[in-house]
Amino acid sequence: LTVTAPIGAEVATERLSTAGLDLSRAEGVRILEGRVRAASRRVCSLPTTSLAAPGEFACRRSAIAGAAPAIARLSQRAQALAAAGQPTELQAVLVVSAPRG
Repeated sequence: LTVTAPIGAEVATERLSTAGLDLSRAEGVRILEGRVRAASRRVCSLPTTSLAAPGEFACRRSAIAGAAPAIARLSQRAQALAAAGQPTELQAVLVVSAPRG
């Protein structure tokens, strides 16, 4: 899965693992969402400014929104596994990426 946020031509990416997270539980989902927010700050940061620019905020919002459906799918899958009495730790990697100019 690649989440792309439009702000330029060069692309920065960061891979996020779900290892160690139980996505059948709200706490696991919150932790993964926090990882996505942190990754969006890193891949969307513009190296030429010390303060976040409006385009950077738009990039972050886009990256976070782009990851939301994947997080929901992973959580639904983990919940289905939990309901079936199976282990819920899924091995998945989210890739958060943002074009940079």
